[in-house]
Amino acid sequence: MLCGKEVSILGLGTGRLASLGAGYNRKQAADCLHLAAEHGINLIDTADSYGSGDCERLLGQLLSETRHPFLISTKAGYTYCRLPALLSPLNQVGKKILHKLGQRQCFQPAVIRKNLERSLRRLRRDRVDFFFLHDPTPEALGDQKLLAEILRAKQEGKIGHAGISISSAFGLPTSRDHPLACLIQTQVNPWSQKTIEIPNREVVANHVFGAENLARDQDLVRQVAAEEGMTIRQLLVAYAANQAGVRAVLVGTGRAEHLRENLGGVKKKLSPHSLQKLEKLGQARGV
Repeated sequence: MLCGKEVSILGLGTGRLASLGAGYNRKQAADCLHLAAEHGINLIDTADSYGSGDCERLLGQLLSETRHPFLISTKAGYTYCRLPALLSPLNQVGKKILHKLGQRQCFQPAVIRKNLERSLRRLRRDRVDFFFLHDPTPEALGDQKLLAEILRAKQEGKIGHAGISISSAFGLPTSRDHPLACLIQTQVNPWSQKTIEIPNREVVANHVFGAENLARDQDLVRQVAAEEGMTIRQLLVAYAANQAGVRAVLVGTGRAEHLRENLGGVKKKLSPHSLQKLEKLGQARGV
């Protein structure tokens, strides 16, 4: 359960689905969604900036072709480029230029509202089930006009639940009374700070594979995975799913075979011995 909704423990992240370097095509994305529906996965996470809107646009097309009751989560806060259709292949290049020029984020209330409206049009939906501010600044979190705009969108039925997507627990509001503080999307892996230990928060886990940290500690992680009879990816998915407070675990892929592998990670509870070994990785890194 996430915010009172029946949500599958495994969710599909789409950060690379429409990126220039990912190499996924429409058929692969469609196969991935078909497999997700077949196995009861009902949460899809995206953002307006993924592929400069192309990811939401692709999802909107694919979701219009299925009757599976997917729940949609999207985010806003990062700037991106929106060139006319003929020039749209240059959008992602334009986004990178904007970021290099220092125009990386914008949390002005009117802009966030406009970006939400654009997301709804691309997704071909009247509402999104979950809406996150994407790595908001402390100033954005304290902006009462922005919070009022989000509340208005909820009252209008365009947002089901609102929260914060943030890379580190250090950026979370100190007060649990903050209207967005109870729903958090953040990294959960053996090397991440334990956001999940903060009470009264429902957590959507992302970045579960640990990237650079995994590269350094791969031998030990592989050993633990072998002891559990799992692949490394399955082990790290299981680790995130085993943490208190985590309601869903996002895995980013556009290939059905990768999603099928990740499914094996949510079907097993890790032994205390394995969890202890993985916890020590983060302690050794001082996080």
